[in-house]
Amino acid sequence: MASSAFAQYDVNPHLSALDGAAIIGTEATFRSSVLQGRDALVMFWASNCPPCLVEMQGFARLKASANGIPIIVIVERYGSREQGLLANPRNNGALILNVGGNYRALLEEFGDSEAALP
Repeated sequence: MASSAFAQYDVNPHLSALDGAAIIGTEATFRSSVLQGRDALVMFWASNCPPCLVEMQGFARLKASANGIPIIVIVERYGSREQGLLANPRNNGALILNVGGNYRALLEEFGDSEAALP
């Protein structure tokens, strides 16, 4: 998985860095406290990242291997291209968060010292 991390609210304070991010498909914003005591699979994704595109094509396998763990996909933008490419994951329970200009800083926060996808 490209720049992905299993994270738990109690152990990994990085989830709180996502607080306030827009949840795609809703009027709501993300609150990390809803995951307190639970694991989550956090994935950074971009439409110009070839491994990311392959990853979402196999989303059904990814979801099955996650065994019910919530999947959070973090995007920098959510335009028409992203809507099409992320339709399957979104329709199958992935939580898509649009973090806009905070994308690179969040990559670093979650451990990617280069703040870039492959």
